[in-house]
Amino acid sequence: RFADNVPLDLECIGDESDMHLNMSTSRLERLKVEADDARIYVKIGTLEPLVTVNISGADSELKLRVPEDVGLKILGRDYESYLTTIGMIEADDGSFISAGYDTVATKVEINVDERLQSFVLDYF
Repeated sequence: RFADNVPLDLECIGDESDMHLNMSTSRLERLKVEADDARIYVKIGTLEPLVTVNISGADSELKLRVPEDVGLKILGRDYESYLTTIGMIEADDGSFISAGYDTVATKVEINVDERLQSFVLDYF
């Protein structure tokens, strides 16, 4: 269990693992995941105004779930065609943002490793 009033700064390391991180009900402020050859599932919530996520892992499969009402910013040029297909907009700094990114109260910034085997983004 995590305290309700303390924002989390969490680091997870685990090669060849199956990580299931449902952080949607936790006050997550920063998450760092390093896992090669892993299956990684991350669900982010809206309890902090800015959430920063760094995910790296050669040959790993990533499924990322974020709420529909957050401003989403993704760094990872190798996923340009996928991100534009799902409606993300390329920003001046080379990142990809959701429509209305600058106007929402909760923002999620994600740095995605280009060495991933697969990357899927889903909204809830």
